[in-house]
Amino acid sequence: MRRERAFLPEDVEAHRAARVPVCTSRRSGRSGLAALAFSISYELELSGLLDMLDVSGLPVRAADRADSHPIVVCGGPLTFSNPVPLAAFADLW
Repeated sequence: MRRERAFLPEDVEAHRAARVPVCTSRRSGRSGLAALAFSISYELELSGLLDMLDVSGLPVRAADRADSHPIVVCGGPLTFSNPVPLAAFADLW
């Protein structure tokens, strides 16, 4: 199983305008990931999750994703303290 890390670009708007795919730490350039996992600590980090999904070319809302999209898994402190804000965006928490 392949695991790679990716980070939200510092200038999200410039990244969107350039239409450059999000690069992973290994820069494999491969697609077809089965799942994306995010660690969310606080509600204020939700905007970063939404931006990351958007610049990755994935529908932000879970209901808009197809079976061909990777599963979006969220973990971290927010998932056990207040998972309600994640419900519309994560497939699994």
